[in-house]
Amino acid sequence: MLLQRLLVISLYLAVAASLLTSMVKYLSPLHPDDFAQLWYLSIINEVPLSISAMTGLALFINYTFSQEATESPSTSNASVANCFRVITASGSRKVEYQDVSFIKAAGNFMELHLRTGEELLHRSTMKKLTELLDEDEFYRVHRSYLVNIADILEVTSNENNEPCLLMRNKVCISVSRQYAKKLRERFNTKTLKQALLH
Repeated sequence: MLLQRLLVISLYLAVAASLLTSMVKYLSPLHPDDFAQLWYLSIINEVPLSISAMTGLALFINYTFSQEATESPSTSNASVANCFRVITASGSRKVEYQDVSFIKAAGNFMELHLRTGEELLHRSTMKKLTELLDEDEFYRVHRSYLVNIADILEVTSNENNEPCLLMRNKVCISVSRQYAKKLRERFNTKTLKQALLH
């Protein structure tokens, strides 16, 4: 990446030098009467080419650096080596996967509910997190929830007689029928309780 940046900077400097050289060529020994005509020729012949080259170069630089920013693992909310990097009011913070009790979808963000009871926002999607996290440690139990299997205390049911997970932090998370069926099939069990507390 450093070589790419140096190449871009050297191209930019070459275009700027070309522009200055063309200006000096037209403006060097001038008679006051010829000044306006030569300045006009300089602008017409050389400047548009240099400006278009510099504009193209600026667009290339912007594209290159924006690609680096989206691909870099050190971006604001990247996930790095078994931890999330989360931006908080006090700055950047690493959160270990194992410290997360469950994750809840919240629009373009994911709410990380920690074992300590703390809630942090992480910019990602449920699909990305499902692919990122170890499927033996985090289960998708609902369209909006991923749970840390180690934090499930009990499998119960809510007032509508739907399956519900009681987490260590005493939060009860509903399990959709679709995901309950997938979990039973995955572990080849008859009940959700057998699947999750095996």
